[in-house]
Amino acid sequence: MKEKQLAKLIKLAPPGYRIPDDRLLPLMVRYGKTK
Repeated sequence: MKEKQLAKLIKLAPPGYRIPDDRLLPLMVRYGKTK
């Protein structure tokens, strides 16, 4: 998946949502989706 698609998914994800892939943690943190 492209990073832009991932960013979109992450932005749409509810707060606190966990994507089960540690490689995406930096993106999750960037968009404030980690607890």
